[in-house]
Formats: sequence, structure tokens, C-alpha cells
Amino acid sequence: MTDDAKAESTAQPPNGGRPNVDDRELLVFLVRLPTPLPIAHGTIFSLQLPGDLGDKWNLIAGIAPAPGSAPLYGARMRAPFVSLKLWQYKRSSAVGDEMLPEIDAVLREILPVELQPRKEVAATLAGAFKVDHYSTIVEAVTQLPDSSNAVSEAFDRSLEAINRLVLAYSFVRRDPTVERVAREYIDPIVVYLRRPASSPPRSGPQVLMTGGVNMTYERPVVVAEQVQIIAHYLGLSARGHPLVSSAQFMLERSRAYLRGDYTSAVIWAAVTQEMVMNLYLRMLLVEEGNAAPDRQAHSTALGLKTRLNSQFAHRLGGRWNTNDETTAVGRWWRDCQRVRGRVVHAGYVPNRAEAKRASDTSTELDDYVGDLLAKARFRFPMTAYTRLGLPGLQRRGALSKRFGRVVQAVEPKLDQFWRAVRSNSSLEEE
Repeated sequence: MTDDAKAESTAQPPNGGRPNVDDRELLVFLVRLPTPLPIAHGTIFSLQLPGDLGDKWNLIAGIAPAPGSAPLYGARMRAPFVSLKLWQYKRSSAVGDEMLPEIDAVLREILPVELQPRKEVAATLAGAFKVDHYSTIVEAVTQLPDSSNAVSEAFDRSLEAINRLVLAYSFVRRDPTVERVAREYIDPIVVYLRRPASSPPRSGPQVLMTGGVNMTYERPVVVAEQVQIIAHYLGLSARGHPLVSSAQFMLERSRAYLRGDYTSAVIWAAVTQEMVMNLYLRMLLVEEGNAAPDRQAHSTALGLKTRLNSQFAHRLGGRWNTNDETTAVGRWWRDCQRVRGRVVHAGYVPNRAEAKRASDTSTELDDYVGDLLAKARFRFPMTAYTRLGLPGLQRRGALSKRFGRVVQAVEPKLDQFWRAVRSNSSLEEE
């Protein structure tokens, strides 16, 4: 054997260069779904996801990731896989077991004694209408990656696989009632196991904190000051405040994100911010006394991008260039509007990080407009007051005594201003 051959021989790793299966670990997550997934108990699905886990998992093929499942397409195990096994657990309860005791307590407070339900009647109702409830536990098995946040990364991969299964079931059965899963929409604690790739677990369960809110817990009761703010919001809604609908859209964006519906979260983020930017422009035009050019400023030919680049800078100041990613509007266009275009026109499915960036850049752009309006409050007092209110002006140090007198002067004119803004909704034809 030559010296070169000897060097090549000694440089080879043990086991002929083949990775040792026992050095590879799998993670087993037990995830309780927020809504039952009605697929037979014990059913197993094996999914392979895009990616490459590197040489560590090379050539490990033919391993059944869970008892009873087949090898994944005979592929190399360096590609991420997730094996999903469904566990269904049934319990029976009466419809009134949880509902009627609370209702009965309220009835005893508001009804005279002679009209209060007898306890034996309430007990009979509470025990009626027995129904079966199912809870679905998903056993998700996947590779442990080499990363500083390995468990969390593997868990997110498992959630992606579960959502693929939920989508497949919902499409085949035309059943929209099964919810997608997301960290924020599941139990706050998920139990998981670590096990070698070729043998059973060698240690007990561990827990992963998910940050989920899928549980009933006591929330802090709003204080009197917050009750007044809620009542004030209801009053603004009744008066026809033009930005009330944007608050509803923002909540839809947040709800979609919490449910793990990242496609809807991106669309809601884009729709909401486009709507409020058009509203801001209409308010500025009306306050300038330029309601007539509103249709021209909002014309289809002009387009949203041109409106953003041409209609705000000379009125509010600041930097307005959708092609410049160092600006708030440029970052929003890149992370929200472009992703929304990919969703609508190409069927792209954004991930959690993309949905968060879409939401964050929308908030950043809206805050930027608020900051500019605070600076331009004397030129556009009604627009600034409509967007910021007294709290927003105060937070920005813009509620001086001088502007306080301006607010007192414009407050009686707000309803007429809001009606003018709503009546100049020429975008309805786009």
C-alpha cells in the first residue's frame, strides 16, 4: 500500500464512512389539537418536508419513524421527515354540566324567589343531552437537528406537518371546522421525548413551553379607566369614525396569525394597511379642501404604489419611496405587499416568520404616519386628531396647550369631517 493510500485509508471515518444510526436522535412530540381531527385512532402518516439535515443523517434509509409505519419513500433520511400518529380519546358529558350552574346562579340573582328554578329541575337539565367529546393527540416524530435551538426547530417542523395533514383532511372531506395549529393556538405546554433513531426512548418526558393560549384562565378584569376607554370607542363607532373598520381588520390579522393561518394573516395585513393609507390620504385631501381631486388621486391608473410615493411626502414630510428598503414604506412594500402579491397571484403559502414581518412592517408604517401627523398637526388638525386621539398626541409630546385649544375648536366639526371622508370613497370602483 502506498503512502497516499495509507493516508486516504486512515482519513476515512469509522464504519466505512457510514453514519452510526445510534448517534442520531429523534424527538417525539405529543400535541393536543385545538379541535378534534376525526381520523381513525392509530392512523399513521409519514411526511417528508423540504430541506437537508446534512451528512449526519445521510444513508439512514428504511427506518420506520413510528411503530407500524413504512419507510419514507425509500429516501435518504437527511431530508426532514415527520411521522404523525393519531390518538383519539373519548369522554362523555352533558351539555349543561358546565353551562347551567353559572346560568342558574345568575337567575337566582335577578329573579324573585317564587320564579327561581327548583334545584332538582336544574339538576335534571344539567344531566340531560349526553354527548361524546373527542380529543385528538398527535404523536409527531422527527429528527433532532444540529442547531442551537434544535428542539424548537423540530417542533415547528412538526406543526408544519400537522397543518399539512389538517389541510389534506379538510380538502378531502370539505370540512372547514378543523383548525390549523400554531404555537399561539395550542396548549402552553407540550410534552416530548428524546430517543435514539433505532431504539426506544431511554429517558422520561420533558416539556416545551409553547406560549400557547388554548386554555381557560382568569384574565385581569379591566379597571374603571379602561371601561371608560371601551365606552369611548363604542361612541366613536356610533358616530362613524372612519378608522373603526381598520381596528376590526387588524384584529382579523392577529386572529389569523394566532390560528396559524399565515396566508390569511398576510392578506389581512396588506388589506388593512392599504385601506388605512387610502383613508389617510382622503382625510388629508378633504382637510385641504381638495375633495374634488380625490377621484384623481385614488384613480386605478395612479395605483397604490404611485399614491404612496407621490401623495404623502409634500403633505406630511418624511421619506416615501417604496423601492427604498431603508424607509418604513419600503420595508412594508417588501415584507407585506409583495408577499401578498405572491399569495394572490401565484398561490404562495407564507410561513410564520413572513406573516410576522408583514404584521410588524404594517405596524411600523402606521406608527410612522402617526409620528408625521403629530408633527403636521397644525396643518392637518382633524386628520391628526382622528388618527391619534388625545392619548396618541400626548404620547408623542404633541398635546400642548396651544394644540389643546385647536382640538376644542375642531371637535364640533369632526362628525361633518368624517361624513365627508366616507362620502369620498371613490376606491369602491377599483
